[in-house]
Amino acid sequence: MRLTRKQTQEQTRGRLLDAAAEAIFAEGLSALSIRAVCEAAGYSQGAFYSNFSSRDDLLLALMERHIEEEAANLSTLIAGLGQGSLDQDMHDIARWLAEHGETEEWSRINADFKLHAQRDPAFAEGYRVVAEPFHRAFALLMADLVHRHGLQPILPARELSVGLYALWTGLALQRAVEPALPRQDIYLAFLRAALIAPRLPLSSSPKGNLS
Repeated sequence: MRLTRKQTQEQTRGRLLDAAAEAIFAEGLSALSIRAVCEAAGYSQGAFYSNFSSRDDLLLALMERHIEEEAANLSTLIAGLGQGSLDQDMHDIARWLAEHGETEEWSRINADFKLHAQRDPAFAEGYRVVAEPFHRAFALLMADLVHRHGLQPILPARELSVGLYALWTGLALQRAVEPALPRQDIYLAFLRAALIAPRLPLSSSPKGNLS
């Protein structure tokens, strides 16, 4: 069956994104070029510019595709919670985070993106916009847990979600160095400390002589 023009464009776009992901994973973001991506995908640079306005536009589209997939997975987790106790919910979340931890490929790509965002304010703004749905999904997860079990966490749901996301992506990258890291236990410890630990002023310092 012959593809429509829209389907053909979507196929071209998808192949260019796949080629970019493979190139970044193999050689790093600094080595990525539009020409190399086009050659790997089997398209001309004209085809590239029919889909993306620039190299950074390609990078943000690649990230957006990944974020959409993971946000959908996270929404499925949220929908399945609430059948048991707080402890059961936290165990379910920790297990899901460990099982759905970002792959080695994407964790390395994401690390390159974060470094690029630190050096380029324009890209950083685009990065924040693209990442927002995922942070929102993590915040919804935390808020849902707090509301359902009547908790008083040490931080608002949004800040908790940022911390949990940073832990999730960081452990995914760390896995290449420490493959046996008990990630599920670490996630569970974070959730317990953030959600049910005694509330203390975050700016307080331990009393007594520290010398």
